[in-house]
Amino acid sequence: AAQESRRAREKRRKRGAAATLDHAEALARGAAQRAEALSGDGAESGALPFDPLDAVAHSGGADEGYVDYCVSRKTPQVLWMVARLRAELGVSDQSGTAIVDVGCGRGDLALNLAALFPNCHVFGLDNNAPSLQVGRDRAEQAGLANAVFVDGSVEELAQLAADAKGSSGVVTAHPLAPVLQAQRCIVVGLHACGGLSDAMLSLAVGALGACLLCVTCCFNKHAHLRAAEARDQWWGLEPADGLRLAALCELHHAPEISTRAMQAVNSLRLQRAALAPEVRPRLLAFSPAFSPKNQVLCVAPRQAPMA
Repeated sequence: AAQESRRAREKRRKRGAAATLDHAEALARGAAQRAEALSGDGAESGALPFDPLDAVAHSGGADEGYVDYCVSRKTPQVLWMVARLRAELGVSDQSGTAIVDVGCGRGDLALNLAALFPNCHVFGLDNNAPSLQVGRDRAEQAGLANAVFVDGSVEELAQLAADAKGSSGVVTAHPLAPVLQAQRCIVVGLHACGGLSDAMLSLAVGALGACLLCVTCCFNKHAHLRAAEARDQWWGLEPADGLRLAALCELHHAPEISTRAMQAVNSLRLQRAALAPEVRPRLLAFSPAFSPKNQVLCVAPRQAPMA
């Protein structure tokens, strides 16, 4: 009787799992239709080599909200980033180029860049060990030799660059050392929370002398990553004013106000950055249908501006 009960439970579990999978597939189809309907409003066309939903198989499944997010929000954002990098790199990708995806997570952006730009070396940078392992597993299964996932931070990469300059360009053995040796470097980030966007901007235009494409979000987080001085942590504003402006950026129920506040913060970021005369700063945006946090810091050479 006990054995029969176990068999019955196993049958119910399998039926439940099959029903969950069918439900997820139905959600994915519906979300794909919504994404297609939005494609005329800022989305880029084309399929990705690595669907963000692929990572679900590596992490034990997903609920309805995550499936919808992947298909109707995350995928269009990755497509948009790829299109901007195509405009920067040109139709044929270039050898000697390193792309650093800061906060890469499970590699949705990094893996697609590695697949679409096979002559570039792509480094996924994060400090979430389980997510990094998912990225490594996906790269290994696809046979991608130009994608590396590194447990590290922006601060660590900046320190590595500073050490290299202090030692006449000599770089110690480190998984990020090839970034410093590359002929060209591009720093990217899809939703870099708060001060991480500032740290990426500082890294790109300072320590690395790199191009930057960074989607900004969560403006009141990680202020410690901006600067040691309290005033500098809030884009040159007094801390109280900076906190108020950051709070306005998060007014999701008042998009007109939050959009203006985000524009103000990102403009201050670019104005205060120590930009060389040969680079051009721009503030880009993708469709708010994909995310209300849709503003993108862009720094690229004047002779090859991003589209």
